[in-house]
Amino acid sequence: MSIKVLAIIQARTNSSRLPGKVLISINKKKIIQHVYDRVSSAKLIDKTYVATTILDSDLELVKVCSKKNINIFCGSSEAVLDRYFDTRKLI
Repeated sequence: MSIKVLAIIQARTNSSRLPGKVLISINKKKIIQHVYDRVSSAKLIDKTYVATTILDSDLELVKVCSKKNINIFCGSSEAVLDRYFDTRKLI
């Protein structure tokens, strides 16, 4: 099966307004997992990835995603567009 539609969820934990918001739990489930599950369930999406940075501050996000079998890519902390482009190269 060739992948036609790739969904990339941009996530990081060092937000200035609400740091760590993607790791906050709602009903015993992290927000990032809620978002990933919703996006992945879309009928037209073939593959979903979370794109984050290589910063130490995002290590917990990487651990959570790995534990929940969420596809994750870590890339540049400065170039958001590069993270999207490099995530696309994985498939």
